[in-house]
Amino acid sequence: MAPKSLFDELMKHAPPSPRQRGLRAPKVASSFFDQLMALGPVDPLPQQGRAPMRVALHPEIEAELPRIQLHRCVLSVVEGGPQGFDADQKLARGFAICVASLQRSGNLYQGTAKPTAKGRAAAYSKAQEPDALKKERAYQRLLRDAKRARARRRRGGAPALPSVLEAELQGLGRGRGAANRRPAGKAWSKTEISSELGRLRDAMDPVFSCETVFGDCTDVPSAGHCFMAALAVQDILGGEILQGMVKTIPHYWNRVGAWEVDVTGDQFGEARIQVKKGALRKQKVVTFPRERYAALHKMNKKPAKIYDRFRERLVTELTERNLCGYVEHLERMQ
Repeated sequence: MAPKSLFDELMKHAPPSPRQRGLRAPKVASSFFDQLMALGPVDPLPQQGRAPMRVALHPEIEAELPRIQLHRCVLSVVEGGPQGFDADQKLARGFAICVASLQRSGNLYQGTAKPTAKGRAAAYSKAQEPDALKKERAYQRLLRDAKRARARRRRGGAPALPSVLEAELQGLGRGRGAANRRPAGKAWSKTEISSELGRLRDAMDPVFSCETVFGDCTDVPSAGHCFMAALAVQDILGGEILQGMVKTIPHYWNRVGAWEVDVTGDQFGEARIQVKKGALRKQKVVTFPRERYAALHKMNKKPAKIYDRFRERLVTELTERNLCGYVEHLERMQ
């Protein structure tokens, strides 16, 4: 029988249809939705207001992801900062600068190092940079170096405490001690300050013991007590606490008015009480950040606990010597 049309002639050479092969014919899309579904699974398109799909990160980056932005900032401050400080001091300086900066920019919540939503987004962006892993490892090395620096300080008999920029220390110590409540224009004379320190050091002598020392307990009673004594002097007389190295050992003393004073210098074979107008020592000196030290109480539980014990016993000695004005200042600063 001859084909009825050209179409029938062509169909003779066409491959068998699914129905002819015994297969079910595909369902014809009856709507626009069915036509989309017939295309099969496709990658979702980014939607307005939705975050893009998350990129897989290196495990070391993933573990520190919320803090990546802070770490990167601290590392840049340390690398570009001044020399002459150990790793612990550099880390503390960088941390102080970056926390303050990131709080002002809204990347950290005020008063904490916890990132906001904006901070988390910035951290994730930095975590995807090509050198993210390299820089995070550099920050972790800085942490290890800082830990070793703190350990060296402890072996030297002094607490491991942070230092910050001088600009952040303006006004430090105001409201502490009698030195800040003297009549305007009336400065401490050397005789006055020496007399005050003499009475205070006499009360400290019975307090010095292995239970109030921070570091190794030695035959010299004042050894390892420089930090505790400096805290007490600031609480009673006001002024600032200074920090430096004396004979390769970390040491703390005070600046009260125009005078630099040291009530534990005898541990180095120096005078028991030293008072000098201007700089007492030629070595590099930084101002100790008392408020920052108190704010980082989780890092400084041990020295804080020792100072509480030292202050409690000092209050007892001062009370017995009828130095109630000193006791009032110490108790106010608790």
